[in-house]
Amino acid sequence: MNKKAILFTTMFAMILIAMAMVSAATMTRTVPASATPSQTFQVVYKTVGATGIYGVSIQDVLSGGCTFTDGTTTLKQVLLNPSTTLTFDVKAPSSGTCTFIGDYKYGEKSLKTFPTATLNVITVKGDTNSDGIVDRTELGIYIDKWITNQVSREDLGIAIQNWASH
Repeated sequence: MNKKAILFTTMFAMILIAMAMVSAATMTRTVPASATPSQTFQVVYKTVGATGIYGVSIQDVLSGGCTFTDGTTTLKQVLLNPSTTLTFDVKAPSSGTCTFIGDYKYGEKSLKTFPTATLNVITVKGDTNSDGIVDRTELGIYIDKWITNQVSREDLGIAIQNWASH
């Protein structure tokens, strides 16, 4: 084989390897399973298996009351190498369930869909300021609500347990 043929074959093989590396690239989106009412939590987008020069566009739509810190429910972002991770703060609603539906695309490769993610807003009985902890003052407020029939005896018992566990 002559030098030109060897050089051509080597370059062609390198191009194929580079294409395989980009096509093997994926992304992950990490969303916590739960949050307390009005809590700010983080959603992390991370490239996996991407090497060389790449760019990936990300789109994610939130429903159920969760919002990004700028008040929007849609994220449109581009991640360029050498960065491999994007982290965004998201605020939970006062109650309910949030759903994250989105996709990503490396350059001109095919569009890939993230698995749907769900976050449950966990209400802590007795936690009147939504910080996830029942302190003595909040327990007193909850006791007053029980006395005036605003909460059940069962819920008061749970609030007492929540207070005692912190």
